[in-house]
Amino acid sequence: NYEKTETQFLSNPNAIGFLFTYPGRATYTALTPEVSLTYEISPAVSLYGKFGQSYRPGGFNVNPTLNPAANNEFGKETANSYEIGLRSKLFDNHVTFNATAFRIDWKNQQISFLNQVGAFTVANVQSRSQGVEVEASAAITEALQLNLSGTYLDATFGHVVFPTRDPVTRAAFFADANGTPLNFAPKWSFGGSATYTHRSNADQKIVGRVDLAYRSAQSVQPLRPDLAGPAITRLNGRLEYDRGGYSIALWVKNALNRFSNYTSQSTALVDVVGLTEPRSLGIELGAKF
Repeated sequence: NYEKTETQFLSNPNAIGFLFTYPGRATYTALTPEVSLTYEISPAVSLYGKFGQSYRPGGFNVNPTLNPAANNEFGKETANSYEIGLRSKLFDNHVTFNATAFRIDWKNQQISFLNQVGAFTVANVQSRSQGVEVEASAAITEALQLNLSGTYLDATFGHVVFPTRDPVTRAAFFADANGTPLNFAPKWSFGGSATYTHRSNADQKIVGRVDLAYRSAQSVQPLRPDLAGPAITRLNGRLEYDRGGYSIALWVKNALNRFSNYTSQSTALVDVVGLTEPRSLGIELGAKF
């Protein structure tokens, strides 16, 4: 049981610098049960099923584009989650393989977006997400560890009306996003890493790690597939030398220097997108006491 009473403060756009109490009060409650069942096929392999409900309290939209005297409340979010999966540790625990199928049905999911004048707003929408996740890890040798993962995700809006713009004429209008993909929900994601640890003695080691990750295109603004972030592959690496609690590490992020959109904003004149960070290099010094 959760109760929330919220009071917001806002500068009156008609009297800059004057603060007043935002007249919004609400109480949110929810019951969130969870149940799971596990069946062990063997000591190393098990199947499970799980159902749970989750909850996020509501609140109030507060920005200079809204009338502070109006009721700008957004409601609480609830979700029903269903999950079945396989868990296994094989070959004397040297190999781990897990697989999960899931579905989440949201009621009044809280979605943040930029309205037509560029102010952040939260709306309640109906949506669902379902997919499959697979992950595996293997200790190839005492020094070499490999990890692989993959996800298929199908996540879409239900009936909800969002403001949007025609990319050519810049005309503003409202449209139903039913069946369109949720923001930041790529259909495919894959990842892998390899870690190699060389120990010359108990007090000295060198650790090298390489990470490779791919994700398919993802929406960053409802109803604007032209602004979607394109598919991207990212390669990261790290090499660390540790001796007696002191360490030095060299790292590189986004070694391939690939870019994709991660946010966007539309105005009457232009569309503005934010890009993921470029290739970066660094050095770290560390000490443990």
